Amino acid sequence: MECKTCKGEAPTFRIGQLSGEARERAREWWRNIEASDPSWHAEYVESREACEQFYAELDQDVSGNRLRTWVINNVPAEARCNQSCPWTGYYLDCVGLDELAEFMASPTEGTTADDLRRWALDRMDRAWDDECAASMEDDAVDDALEANEYEFFADGSRAS
Repeated sequence: MECKTCKGEAPTFRIGQLSGEARERAREWWRNIEASDPSWHAEYVESREACEQFYAELDQDVSGNRLRTWVINNVPAEARCNQSCPWTGYYLDCVGLDELAEFMASPTEGTTADDLRRWALDRMDRAWDDECAASMEDDAVDDALEANEYEFFADGSRAS
């Protein structure tokens, strides 16, 4: 791939065309943007709020096998199945339902809906933290810069 010249100015390059130091400068530009406004953050918040609402609607007065029976009788199967990301369509919906699926397969006496809610939210938060960390890895940053067709000057600074 050849470099392009931007409006008669200095040539511009894609991330894969930059030298080591310039490439790292371009990555840092992206990392700073992601740190202040992570991709998919709105979807994470929406999914987390939907998860919290879902667990809040479960019977708070029963636990263990009684809670499992209540869920079977009152929550439609598709709403408790973690295959379709039912709340928002974002994958974290499924992560939030994993806690319920594990409980339904093997209910533990004393486990309440509030326990499930807290555990589900913790699981979602860990998954989000892992996703954010992975998005800052060099390969992921390069993929994002390439997919968005960003161009840089030879020193790695962003071309407008």
